[in-house]
Amino acid sequence: MAKIEIWSKDVAKGKITLLNDPQHLYLVYTDDQGNKQILRGGPENGDEFGTDELIIVNRPYKSNSLDWNEGTHIGEIIASGNEDEVSEQWEAMWQKGQSINQQKYDYELLTQNSNTVIIEMTKTTELDKKIHSFTRKNQLWAPAKNAPLEHSLIDRTYDLYEAIKEGIEISKESITSFRKELQELDKNPYIWFFIIAKALNWSIQNLLRTRIKQLLEQLSGPIDPLKPIVVIKESKTGRNELFVDQITGDIFDRSGFVNAINSNKYKGYTLASIDGLATPMSKPDKVTSNNLG
Repeated sequence: MAKIEIWSKDVAKGKITLLNDPQHLYLVYTDDQGNKQILRGGPENGDEFGTDELIIVNRPYKSNSLDWNEGTHIGEIIASGNEDEVSEQWEAMWQKGQSINQQKYDYELLTQNSNTVIIEMTKTTELDKKIHSFTRKNQLWAPAKNAPLEHSLIDRTYDLYEAIKEGIEISKESITSFRKELQELDKNPYIWFFIIAKALNWSIQNLLRTRIKQLLEQLSGPIDPLKPIVVIKESKTGRNELFVDQITGDIFDRSGFVNAINSNKYKGYTLASIDGLATPMSKPDKVTSNNLG
């Protein structure tokens, strides 16, 4: 009996913490003789953090590859029966994959990836609902499975917000519990987003706009308008070197923040001379989260 299966492999490898392992979805077709094909997407040259195009391949499935065996794989049959009928479904999905390849979409780690194209291909055979059921049932975080394919990252309406929000909801059940996890690790939510943005080589100013900023406010709680600054980089000696205004998204180096304080732009901060250098400090209050650290 021929069959088509949806499979998922965790691909975290230490890249993203605090969330369930992100998953790579792929399809496997088995004919009546037991021969297997794999249909999957990914970065064309294997560079997840670069500027690769999103490419879909249809090739013989080899499960004994060492790198492919790394991580946990789970699967489920989503179609089975007469080989002619099942192979026709497989061919329809591959035709959609070839059409996507011709359009040369950019590969984006969390917002346009292998999971996106799996859903797009299975829509042609109405198997996409079974994949959504599979990920829900197994509590799998498959970033970008609901994302539309777009050519421009700047113009995307799906963006990083949806990918991170889904991961939070699956991993920690609520914004509140996820924020608590961050606090226990002494990790300011803004800094966590900054680390991700830096890893993906995206501009943090763009990330702060609109929806990411809304999620940040949910994670951080209300921002004190007098003390909206957080530290996002320290020197090797522990001196604060890079700062961000959580309200405006403006980023300052130490001297830039010193100038802003001197111009009375930030009334909740003052300056102290440490080792001969003007150093920004929070004016004392009872809210420990307002301290620059």
